[in-house]
Amino acid sequence: MSPPRSEAPRPITPWATVLVAVLALILTVSRAWEQAWIFDRPAILHGEWWRLWTGNFVHFGALSLWGNLAVLVPAGIWVERIAPGRTRWMLALAPGLIGALLLMLEPTLLHFGGLSGLTAGVLTLLVFEQTSRRGGDAWLWWAMLGLLVLKILIELYSGRSLFAPVADPGLRPVPLAAVAGVVSARGAYLWRRRI
Repeated sequence: MSPPRSEAPRPITPWATVLVAVLALILTVSRAWEQAWIFDRPAILHGEWWRLWTGNFVHFGALSLWGNLAVLVPAGIWVERIAPGRTRWMLALAPGLIGALLLMLEPTLLHFGGLSGLTAGVLTLLVFEQTSRRGGDAWLWWAMLGLLVLKILIELYSGRSLFAPVADPGLRPVPLAAVAGVVSARGAYLWRRRI
């Protein structure tokens, strides 16, 4: 008789992060899907509620998309590997929360698209997860969160995107989306800790 084998833990596949990135890529290259899924206030108020969630995945250009994916994908893969349940819940629920808050708190916003809120949320969740691990580098993670808050404030007061220039001068950043992403990350972190 041999002793029981201890199995190494299986690596966690960050499928939710990959799914978000693929969905954003598909919706950005398909003009027809973009029009059907974008956050469109009049359409939402006429019953097309899915747009609250799906508007987060539509982008108004490749620069915006790639800028968001450059942060969301590595941060999402990292945090999904260390806290898969919490991350997946946040990735599933945060887009709807972001859309709902934009509908309620930005009454002049007619159209919205972009992963900026979800990207801010994923980065914030990564900060919370890393600082809870009690390492000596907590200051670095808190500094990262501070830089995110600074970015949001600069965009709020300047009315211009800090990192993703857009070709259309009629487009403006929506800092409330990033704030909603941060709030959803904090909520996911606290809620899933209790389970």
